[in-house]
Amino acid sequence: MNKHGGYYGDDYKEIMDFSVNINPLGPSESVKEKMIESIENIDRYPEIRGNSAIKALSNHMSINEKNIILGNGAIELIYLFARAINPQKVLIIGPTFNEYRRAFEMNDSEVIEISRLESKEFSIDYENLVDLIYKEKPKVLILCNPNNPTGEYVSPIDFHFIVQAMDNINGFTVVDESFMDFADKETFEKYIYNNNIFLLRSMTKFYGLPGIRLGYGLGNDNLIGVLNKFKEPWTMNSIALDILPYVIKDKKFIKDSLKWIKEERKFLYEELNKISALKVFEPNANFILFKLEKGNPKEFFNYLLSKKIHVRTCEDFKGLGDRYFRISVKEHKNNKNIINTIEKWNKEVCG
Repeated sequence: MNKHGGYYGDDYKEIMDFSVNINPLGPSESVKEKMIESIENIDRYPEIRGNSAIKALSNHMSINEKNIILGNGAIELIYLFARAINPQKVLIIGPTFNEYRRAFEMNDSEVIEISRLESKEFSIDYENLVDLIYKEKPKVLILCNPNNPTGEYVSPIDFHFIVQAMDNINGFTVVDESFMDFADKETFEKYIYNNNIFLLRSMTKFYGLPGIRLGYGLGNDNLIGVLNKFKEPWTMNSIALDILPYVIKDKKFIKDSLKWIKEERKFLYEELNKISALKVFEPNANFILFKLEKGNPKEFFNYLLSKKIHVRTCEDFKGLGDRYFRISVKEHKNNKNIINTIEKWNKEVCG
């Protein structure tokens, strides 16, 4: 099992957990109320594929129902896609979420990973990527956008010629937009009809629902049809299906969350940038990656933990190492707390 964020110690209630990228404002009150109401239906089987929830998404996004598939979180759909397509070769743009590699390697795919350019804020070397596509001819290319953990965002217009290159070799492009709600930027939605794109979305992060697994995928008719043939029945529980329409229509919650994340992300990024021991990478989601350029990384991690602050170490991300840390954007008082704590460590260790 891969390593992920989340603090599981017995004292978890005392810990400020900056390792998980969840909206601390959620879930909304209307969604909580619907959860309680939905308990009355747990003695009934949920819909096998969640057709009512798919219809709600279809109406909300103006996308045909046959182009949507639900998942028990986006993670189920990653493993479903790997199993259904069963590609011989996969190309991953890293460093990135390590479940992509695990999902495909479990199905005996050869996984090739091309690294982003850290010297250029983890941007993609497009020339090298195109050459690799035509040389290796992978059946699947994976892009996380915004990327976890680097925070880099790629414009669909800039990336479309890469999608076309994959189409030219009869391959699929998987774009994981699990953090796109936080970025509030252009998505790849309009490309799902005319390209071999599978677009992944998580509903657990932005809406503050990690305990209620919710995610969905978008793709052309043929692709969604293939995925449904391999999908197990009843992977979505009744509570998740019942609340989905309420999650997507809470416009005030969405507006308030976007306003909050933009303000706090800017504040946290600018304050971290003032700390001499850190190299901070510009964020586009609800988390920030930084590199510890001075001091011992293990001592740094343990120092924060001694102050009841837990952060995500990134040594398990291929292409990074133990000097890289990712923290989520939280409420203002907690953001100030971690800044003050790191500043204090910086003065004690680095002078």
